[in-house]
Amino acid sequence: MTLDAPEPIAAYLAAEEAKDADALSRCFTEDGTVHDEGRDHRGHDPICQWKQAADEKYRYTFCRWSTRKRMETT
Repeated sequence: MTLDAPEPIAAYLAAEEAKDADALSRCFTEDGTVHDEGRDHRGHDPICQWKQAADEKYRYTFCRWSTRKRMETT
């Protein structure tokens, strides 16, 4: 089962999973701001550059959301 998220959030998560910094930056308004590691990144180009740098600096695994309930075992 997939997460039923509003379109802006679904677009952000899809861009994150695809490692598409440009698409991710377009999820923000023209004057949108990302605050990360004590710095602000305001606007599409700075957010895109921040995301590219973060993807180069950090390696992580993207996890998909699930609404599936866990079964308890006894």
